[in-house]
Amino acid sequence: MIFILKITKWFLIVLSILIFLILGNYFSKVFAGYFRLNVEQVYSSDHFNFLKSHFEIVKPSSGKKFPTVIMFHACGGPYPYLDSWQKFFSDNGIASIQVDSTGPRGMTRRTAIRTVCPGVDLQGQERAGDVYSVLANLEQFPWIDNDNLFLAGWSHGAYTLMDFMTMNHKLVPSNILDFDQKTIPKIKGKITFYPHCGILNLSQKFEWRTRTPSIVFLADQDGFGLATQPNDCIDLFDSLNEKEKHIDYYLMENSTHVFDSEFYIRRGIVYNKEATDFAKNKIISFIKSSGSKDN
Repeated sequence: MIFILKITKWFLIVLSILIFLILGNYFSKVFAGYFRLNVEQVYSSDHFNFLKSHFEIVKPSSGKKFPTVIMFHACGGPYPYLDSWQKFFSDNGIASIQVDSTGPRGMTRRTAIRTVCPGVDLQGQERAGDVYSVLANLEQFPWIDNDNLFLAGWSHGAYTLMDFMTMNHKLVPSNILDFDQKTIPKIKGKITFYPHCGILNLSQKFEWRTRTPSIVFLADQDGFGLATQPNDCIDLFDSLNEKEKHIDYYLMENSTHVFDSEFYIRRGIVYNKEATDFAKNKIISFIKSSGSKDN
């Protein structure tokens, strides 16, 4: 009996040490990213060229210049439901550029889910460099109506856009050497779905650079643990709206994370057509009526 108790004691000690080492390794990587200690820094033009081969561009069938939405996917990389959104935009006379942040970096979906989703790799303030690099090089797309330019993000992409909104001459994307907020073009509006608004989101500590009109769709049954709790976003948006309201958010009833995907992604994610149609109607109205206040 004593022998068994000793074995159990040592087993628990070893197990505790292993858990401590695993957690320590995880948090060291997370905070290294947060404090920009493990990110390669590049010039925005070089980073744009690095990303552009993986752009998915969809334009309406007729016309010379179009309102344009620049889209940023969730942590697992591009999924087919974003292609459906691009078709929806095109059917309504709107062009779109879907920016793949994982493909150019050589990340498979499995790798992205294992490293990006838990916050070990490609945190929002690094991926904000993807946003900036695209915006700083839009002259390469003469078909964009620069007076009708929108940003859209889903989950990690939405969190990325929120981090991007905090960037200024003091707080810059962690991977960009030549960030200059004066070169950011006028953004007419921002569209986001079920973002991460908790710890590591820079909007918890820093104000947004501009009060760009924004529309947000949250899911009342979001099942991604602590990462995408809608109440975190509601509290944060209410705080950001205190000086002047510029963020409209909607809590979709009976909706899970990625409620707008008709394509199967994983257990616990359910397509909600009613919520998706609601979002589509709101987005079209938003694109037609938005006006940036001080960007």
